[in-house]
Amino acid sequence: MGQPHDANDLELAPTSPFRLICAGCGADADAPDQHFRAGHPALVPHSTHMLCSVRCLGCGTVHDLALWPVDHQRVISDSNPSDLAALAAAAEAEGLPGRYEDLVERYRGHFEAGYERAEAWPELDLSRCEIDFAADRFSCAAMDVLAASRALRQVVAGRPGLQPPGVILLGSYRCVLSFDETPQAPYPCALHLSVGNGVIPGHLPTYELNGLASLFFTPGEVPLVLTQPGQTVPVVHYYLPAHTPDLNAS
Repeated sequence: MGQPHDANDLELAPTSPFRLICAGCGADADAPDQHFRAGHPALVPHSTHMLCSVRCLGCGTVHDLALWPVDHQRVISDSNPSDLAALAAAAEAEGLPGRYEDLVERYRGHFEAGYERAEAWPELDLSRCEIDFAADRFSCAAMDVLAASRALRQVVAGRPGLQPPGVILLGSYRCVLSFDETPQAPYPCALHLSVGNGVIPGHLPTYELNGLASLFFTPGEVPLVLTQPGQTVPVVHYYLPAHTPDLNAS
């Protein structure tokens, strides 16, 4: 990702650490003659994602992004508390965390309204939002992708046993989330996520599966999640065991 030097900007590597195609002019961040400027990053509560606002210097389009993976513990251990505080303050001044929280609330309202209308399979279509899951650099998606996933998590986690499940179309992926009663399991409830790939059914590399799970489960929950392939359809199921219906909605 090329960018001219500016002491007030976050310095990025000479090559782009993530895939980005400008929505305004089609510029490719991987091209050496294209220039983008990154703002200050912000860590996301209950997540291993990082928010970052990136401006295309060719057309001025601003992209609010969610980047993954980011190891919070490593970031914290490798950074001085004063540096983290300065980054957080700078990101707050730029309004990035506030824009994220506004998106979460907007999408939460969308799903809550769907359940209040008793719609079958309340759904949100973000198939226009491409997700670039990469094994060798940060995975990248519009901030809407993370905000919508967290919003559905909050709505579903607050309604154990509620049916039907909620659905989000994220790029080419179909994600279905519910908080199920599990009378046949040793735990009474489970947060249940199933994911499928609409482009190549049944084809989901491990890093893509991990990336999709990170949108809905917190870092502390990920080691506890059980996985199972679909028996009748080409999907992968995730189950987070819950011994009480009081699941953390974050």
